[in-house]
Amino acid sequence: VVDKSGLHGLNIGATHDITLLRDALYLQTGLNYIYLNDSRKETLLGMKLVGDRTEHNLVIPARLKYMFPINSDICVYAFGGPSFQVGLVSDLVFRTRISEDKAAALSYDYYTGKVHTKNAPDSMSDWFENQHPEGKRNRVDVLLGGAIGAELYDLIEVQIGYDWGLVNVNRGEDSYDMRTRRQLLY
Repeated sequence: VVDKSGLHGLNIGATHDITLLRDALYLQTGLNYIYLNDSRKETLLGMKLVGDRTEHNLVIPARLKYMFPINSDICVYAFGGPSFQVGLVSDLVFRTRISEDKAAALSYDYYTGKVHTKNAPDSMSDWFENQHPEGKRNRVDVLLGGAIGAELYDLIEVQIGYDWGLVNVNRGEDSYDMRTRRQLLY
C-alpha cells in the first residue's frame, strides 16, 4: 500500500559554512526546525470529524556545499549530503461535536502509540484503532539529499531541495511489512 498523502509546513533555521576550499567548497552544518501539518475531514456514524496531523522536528545538516560567486553580493550554490532528524512531536487529533454543548476529541501520539480521549464515544476509539492498527514511529531519521540555491548579501539564502529518509520510520511488529520513508521537498 502506498500512502501518497503529505504534510505541508515550514522549514526555518540557521546554518554555518566551514571553509574547506576558499571561496568554493564548504561543509555546511547548523540547526533547522521543521513544522508540518495537514487537516482532514472524516465521517463516522453520522458524526463529522475534523482531524489535524502535526509534526515538529529538529534537523542537523552535514553537507558539502559548492559556491559560485556571481558578484560581491550574490552567490549561487549546490549542496548535498546527509542530515540527521529528531522528532519532537508527531500527533493526530480528531475533534467532533456530540451535542450543542459537548465536544469530543481523540488524540494519538505516533511516538508512544498512546491514544487519549475526551468525551469520545467507544465507536470513535474503535474506528481509530481500525484505521491505525500499528502506527508507532521512530523519532530519529537520517536523510540524504541535495539542493540548489542563492545566497544574498551573506545573510539570506533561497533554495529548493529534496531529502530522502534512509530509516523506516515505522516501529513495531509490522514495521518490516509497512515501510515508510520520509520524503521532504523544500
